[in-house]
Amino acid sequence: MTRVYVDTSIVIALSDSRDEFHHSSVSFVGDLRNRQIVPSIGPPFLLEVAKASELRDSEAASRLVRTVEEYEIVLTQALGDWLWDLLDEYVSRRVLGPRRMIDLMHYASATLLKCTHLASWDREHFNDNVAMRVNRVNSSAGLANLRVGDPITIARYLGLG
Repeated sequence: MTRVYVDTSIVIALSDSRDEFHHSSVSFVGDLRNRQIVPSIGPPFLLEVAKASELRDSEAASRLVRTVEEYEIVLTQALGDWLWDLLDEYVSRRVLGPRRMIDLMHYASATLLKCTHLASWDREHFNDNVAMRVNRVNSSAGLANLRVGDPITIARYLGLG
């Protein structure tokens, strides 16, 4: 079963019609829905919403939550200790530096939610090189591998559009 995890960059693009990735994100999520693939997101999103509330205002945070609801993105709020255990393993294996904990949490969430693909507009931290390191950890833990890329690449992998 194909499951696609979308990170917060896609929700941000969906929430702002002036965002350079807005139309591509809307098309991507719509194409997923047309193929009956439910986009998912996990606990790191809630941390990023809280950060948006602190840095900008509560309206920005509220807009992100409304966007998840509007586009019917499934938000899984709890993954228990498994999330922290996998996150610790990513950190100890130096998948990304310690300043990229939220990104690593997205990788761990996608893995634990049994997603097959992870889509993000952040090509610096969500790319084949990082995915290769994540997948090494996942494989050694008996977990599934992820295909990672921007929504255009993920759509191509899935034959969407």
